[in-house]
Amino acid sequence: MESGAFGGRDGWRPAGKCALFVCDVAGFTDRARPEHARERIRTELYGMLQESFERSGLPPESCYHEDRGDGVLVVLPPHLDPALLVHPLIDRLRGRLQRYDDLASEVARIRLRVALHLGRAKADAQGLVGADVDHAFRLLDAPQFKTELRESDALLGVLVSQALHDEVIRDAHDLIDPDLFRPLPVSNKGTETTGWLRLCGRPRQVAPGSALPATPDAVVPEPAAPAPSHESPLPPDWYVEPTVRGLFEVVDRLLDIPLMVTPEGRSQVVESLPREIRIRIARRPQPHMDGMSIVRTCAEYPGGLPRLLLYVRAFAGPTPQVMALQEAIARIGEDG
Repeated sequence: MESGAFGGRDGWRPAGKCALFVCDVAGFTDRARPEHARERIRTELYGMLQESFERSGLPPESCYHEDRGDGVLVVLPPHLDPALLVHPLIDRLRGRLQRYDDLASEVARIRLRVALHLGRAKADAQGLVGADVDHAFRLLDAPQFKTELRESDALLGVLVSQALHDEVIRDAHDLIDPDLFRPLPVSNKGTETTGWLRLCGRPRQVAPGSALPATPDAVVPEPAAPAPSHESPLPPDWYVEPTVRGLFEVVDRLLDIPLMVTPEGRSQVVESLPREIRIRIARRPQPHMDGMSIVRTCAEYPGGLPRLLLYVRAFAGPTPQVMALQEAIARIGEDG
């Protein structure tokens, strides 16, 4: 089998407890989408899924998968950690969606719904069967989930089952932040349950002078923070997809700065960030977790990390520790 391609029914076959990933493209069958746009969307979807799984430590060729027309079902083999579906897969997939959306025409844009579940399943000659498989698709197709994504400005909606939340997310530490998920009661085809929702990704950037997108964040404009006295050494729209190692290094260098060790100092910097960034930062009492939340959120936005560096330099000055932070941000996308 070709490396990087999802496994099918001729490889490993699920039997027993497993982790399930199901997704579909919102509005795939919309009449405004011509056939060639749907074909491109399917091709791009498989490409971004395969790349995101591979880069998250989930080799696609080791996974079972079924095509679902406007979506995909993927099942992890038992030796792969289901926590990787939560992080880094969600963030890598969000990044790929973001880059694709920035270049795609309106009819070819992708907004993706994903459901994650832990349960039992087995495969017969026709495909995957089991009550837990049905449960995953009930979450994916829940009207409440569709409404949440449709009424948001998010590109990616992830709904996690109670079972996976209890085992992977609820008591998680480090890079999995339970506060990013909120409970969502769902009802679909006789299934009454609570899923845990995360919405992420931003809409396409709007050119200067054009109308702002109709998003909650754009309804009430507010004045920009005062311009700091030091220019950021990074381009204003600089963006690199961070590695796990890179994220940790940036957080460590951020907390080497005396100002950023204190809650007041971190709040001073966060409150100066653009509103679209700062309202999405889940603040935490523990310095390292708070620093990780700040850095990770800024890293989701082109120009987010340069803006963070800009305000840190403004409040702390061009100290050796700030220069070390600058260097760490510049190599945040490197593996080693």
